[in-house]
Amino acid sequence: MEIIFNELSIQTHANSVEQADNAMFKLMEMIKSLKDFTKTAIVLKRIKLFDGCSLAEDYFYEQWKTKIHGLGKQNPQLKNYFLLFLNALDKGQIIHDYPYYHYQERECNGLGYAYENDIFAVSCDLSEIWDKTHYELRQTIFETEHELTEEVVEVKHLGENAHIQGIHANNILNYLERVGKIRPYNCNSKISPRDNETILFDEKVFAFTGKSFPFGKEKKVNRKIYRKREDGTYWYVDNLHYGCAQKDGKGAHLEVFGSNGNHIGIADINTGFLDETKKEKDRSIKKYI
Repeated sequence: MEIIFNELSIQTHANSVEQADNAMFKLMEMIKSLKDFTKTAIVLKRIKLFDGCSLAEDYFYEQWKTKIHGLGKQNPQLKNYFLLFLNALDKGQIIHDYPYYHYQERECNGLGYAYENDIFAVSCDLSEIWDKTHYELRQTIFETEHELTEEVVEVKHLGENAHIQGIHANNILNYLERVGKIRPYNCNSKISPRDNETILFDEKVFAFTGKSFPFGKEKKVNRKIYRKREDGTYWYVDNLHYGCAQKDGKGAHLEVFGSNGNHIGIADINTGFLDETKKEKDRSIKKYI
């Protein structure tokens, strides 16, 4: 999923190194939360590189990176957030120019890019003012060499983790559907979900084994079996269940088996949360893998 950095958010220094660190951690946490929610790789696009940017007085981005790298050696969670942040950074610069957008009389290329491409903007909130869900921009368009028109437009912004699963949840899912990353499953559906309506679509997490599990008396319906790259467990969509009712595990869900092929429980189609209380003893898919 692509998001764009709001460069205005680092044009004002933080009041202290601690405040700058908190702002950068909040940005890292945002990327981690967005990745967890969307189950996709996050690409953070930028108008300019962070290298050389000053976060607070006499405190630069490179110093922050060195500090977090050191702290991450003793803090696994911080290390995880930091690596996700670094991996998300788009390695190239945006070569397009978006000079026709202004926020409070300041040119805002990143926010303009977000509006024109209908994606989300995020900020490093050094001044603690970039916490809203939307911002209004002034768009200036030159109709001719001597004529121009102005219009107020609104851009979507992720300022807090709560925005991801709250106000912007549907907007994010609509974006993923639009770019072909996910097709949200309809809770009122009378059929089981397709693989790309579940977390199994994330190729960085799951790999198709080339094998299938048969359903029905005549074994004519086959559901692909996936292997989770991280731990070697096997997953597939249970073709006998549909809808979102989770009582007694009767709603749509994923069947999960250990690396040895033995059943270990069922999982949520969206989050992958494993319910081990639904483990069925003596159930196995060894013959299919």
